[in-house]
Amino acid sequence: DMVQLGWVLTDPSGETVIREFEAKVFPEMPVSPEAAAVNGYTPNRWAEEAVPLQPVLAEMFTAAKGAVFAAHNAHFDWSYVTAAARRHGLKWAGDYHILDTSVLMWPLLMSGAVEKVRLQNALDYFGIVNSKAHTALADAHACRQLFLRLKRGWATTTPGTQVGSTIS
Repeated sequence: DMVQLGWVLTDPSGETVIREFEAKVFPEMPVSPEAAAVNGYTPNRWAEEAVPLQPVLAEMFTAAKGAVFAAHNAHFDWSYVTAAARRHGLKWAGDYHILDTSVLMWPLLMSGAVEKVRLQNALDYFGIVNSKAHTALADAHACRQLFLRLKRGWATTTPGTQVGSTIS
């Protein structure tokens, strides 16, 4: 289940951060030991620092009016967001498109430039540092940095050229 929610709202180019937010949220379902190990979840820590999910999710949905949901492995995150939204009677007011930076890494995977399209592999490839990996806001910022780096590569791509060969 969701134990943190972090997001970065930018202008349409992704260049300018308009707003950001992060909160530990009380899980509404049991948290697996594997997930707890990744994100540092402990019931005692969350009892002191977490807030209810519904108002945090509502704030994100309100801020994201007209926005595109973007993430690394976005469909994984989106499945949790939409399930929670249904439980709380919330409706996404953003655009229906979903931008997934793991999919945007596909040309680099196919060319052999990266072994996997995991976020950390992508960040390592581009020299992007995420000092708080597996925390919601830090991963959101890292994903934004990855998107911007990929976008700069596309801008220099000429027709007929593979993206993977121009982004280095």
